[in-house]
Amino acid sequence: MHQFPEPVRLAPDARWRPHPGEPDRPLTTAEAAEADLLRAYVAGLRASGHTVERYRIESPDGTVDFVDALDTTTSTLVAARAATAYPGVLHYTIGELLDVRSRFDPLPAVVLLLPAPPSPNTAGFLHSIGITPAWPDPAQPSGFAHGDPA
Repeated sequence: MHQFPEPVRLAPDARWRPHPGEPDRPLTTAEAAEADLLRAYVAGLRASGHTVERYRIESPDGTVDFVDALDTTTSTLVAARAATAYPGVLHYTIGELLDVRSRFDPLPAVVLLLPAPPSPNTAGFLHSIGITPAWPDPAQPSGFAHGDPA
């Protein structure tokens, strides 16, 4: 088993920037959409009494990743992606999620926030690897619908 540095909890960031270490950098269109998804999702969690935190994770090679959100009440890792129409973005995101997830003990559940419901093929793929898709749905009390893992 590899020895990695422990994840470092970040101070709360009301802006929920995808890259909290770069507070003055303008967000791309996709990053702004992801930040909006995160803000809305986290607001729903907190309104339900959940504790949500962010973490910075360093790898031995110097690579730094940021956890979009970790619901410590349910031990659920949350990531948001706006540009999932491109298979490469989805595949990169899945790899990043599984890598970041492996740094927590016990392993958290994983939710991937999407801007719209995933296609049946994508939903099936995500379910097969234990990732629950979620997307905005005003008809739901939380404001988000969740695909149940198979």
